Amino acid sequence: MEFFRKISHTKLLTFILSLGCFLRTYQYFYNRSFWGDEAHLAYKIISEPLLNLIIYQGGQAAAPLFMLSTRLLTHFFGSSELILRLLPFLCGLASVFIFAKVTRFFLSKPYQLIAILLFCVLDNLIYYCSELKQYQLDITLSLVILWVYLHYLATPSSKRFL
Repeated sequence: MEFFRKISHTKLLTFILSLGCFLRTYQYFYNRSFWGDEAHLAYKIISEPLLNLIIYQGGQAAAPLFMLSTRLLTHFFGSSELILRLLPFLCGLASVFIFAKVTRFFLSKPYQLIAILLFCVLDNLIYYCSELKQYQLDITLSLVILWVYLHYLATPSSKRFL
């Protein structure tokens, strides 16, 4: 326990955040093949007209924002499996840092590190960074909304923007 008292909070936080980014990056570049539902969604994102991505037509579907954003990525960078999974990967990386900011509102420094470590090594969060599904976008947007709301509550009422 004495060892952990000598290491600064910032160094431990940096290590944990780096670990979370490394695990997500490793999973992303492992580049496993698409599952059946991912393949159907990829086909729909690449081949369907834009209007069909917004309006549910039956079959495999995802959130319209996710499908349009992924379509935009494929338009500029091609339609490889890594590009199709790029948005969940980037959202997964961003969520690690946003979660670290959110924990500052609720937890003291030692408990922040524990919460962030758990968030960084949770296997489902790592796995879905490399899956063509909107789950990481949902997590990231939820954390952004929560962080903005908490930041709003923490500012004095005379300086609030709403």
